[in-house]
Amino acid sequence: MKHFKASALLLALLMLTGCAPSGQEKPAEADTGFLKLSSAPLPKDGKISEEFIRSNHAFASSFLNALGDDWSGVYSPVSISMILQLAMSGADEAARSAMAETLKIDLTDDEIAFNNSILCNALNNSDGINVANAVLVEKNSELSERFAQYALDFFRAETGKFDFGDPGLTDFINGWVSDKTGGRIDRLLEQVSPDAALVLLNAIDFVKSWEVPFNPEANMTLDFVGKNGTVSSEFMYRGGEIQLGFIEGGQMALLPYAGGDCFMAVMLPPEGMAVNEYVELAMGKWSECQMQSMELWMPKAEFKSDIDLASVLCTMGMEDAFLGGRGFLDKITGEPLQIGQAAHSAYISVNEEGTEASAATAIIATRSMKPRMFCNRPYAMVIVDAKTDAVLFVTAVNDLD
Repeated sequence: MKHFKASALLLALLMLTGCAPSGQEKPAEADTGFLKLSSAPLPKDGKISEEFIRSNHAFASSFLNALGDDWSGVYSPVSISMILQLAMSGADEAARSAMAETLKIDLTDDEIAFNNSILCNALNNSDGINVANAVLVEKNSELSERFAQYALDFFRAETGKFDFGDPGLTDFINGWVSDKTGGRIDRLLEQVSPDAALVLLNAIDFVKSWEVPFNPEANMTLDFVGKNGTVSSEFMYRGGEIQLGFIEGGQMALLPYAGGDCFMAVMLPPEGMAVNEYVELAMGKWSECQMQSMELWMPKAEFKSDIDLASVLCTMGMEDAFLGGRGFLDKITGEPLQIGQAAHSAYISVNEEGTEASAATAIIATRSMKPRMFCNRPYAMVIVDAKTDAVLFVTAVNDLD
């Protein structure tokens, strides 16, 4: 960040604080690039729809399936889906359709916005959880006031204009992410494409203690038999009353965090079933777990994952929202933007006292597109002899049999 231009830093300060420094005039950049908007109050009594939660569960499972049945790591479905759902509101029909299908959601933009506003409010009012969003626009682009207000009202997104040609931009973004995740995600991006015109950011931070801590004096070193071999690991132990369900031939235990507003579902598939397959089967079946006396051993765990989000999302069917696809994010700046980069990083540490987990997602759109040729209407094919320039064959395609 030390290389970031002073004007951009001041603009960043304006973005974060929402007002100009006392006694100073805003620079010209801020006048054209920073929208001073008052946010609408978040709903206090609204209820998240069942359809919205079902889409969250379905996307969480399908994303894990896309990573493969031998993948180990951590990701945040909420972080990824929330920022993509914000982007959806600025997409044309082709891009929105691809994004909605990938996110497993069949709701209108207004319904998605309302549900996200309730979710943001619920999470940010829960001790130990913080969610943040941001919209960074290239200084020469015109941000739609409607989109900016929508992002602020329903996603509480900070919004500002920046010099995307400044080499300090990447450091600024990484600094924003680090600040929002308590330093657990300290580098989300290696660089921002020089063709970028828009960056959408989400960060989520989770730090909670168990309602009933594990006893560190009961820890044991045991073998963990993984898909690629056996390793010795330190296991934690808890005995007593725990919610347990025998689901689809496997087991699922629910471990509440202090305050009772969150829990961890520990899922153990039956022998021979892949973890991702079992997660899909057991997802959401929390009510099938009943309190009973039991013993639980699980490893102390720490994972840090950096995911090539663009590759995974395209595998899941979102190609039309990316460069070369048929769709555009054309309602954000009025330009035909397409997603060029997408990154996701996540961290989790599980120990005797509780859990620390953080994640961040970046969606970077660019106005520099590859040439496109989509022959979905009448076209012709002409074969030419390159030596003589003679036309050998002409095919006119007005209809396909």
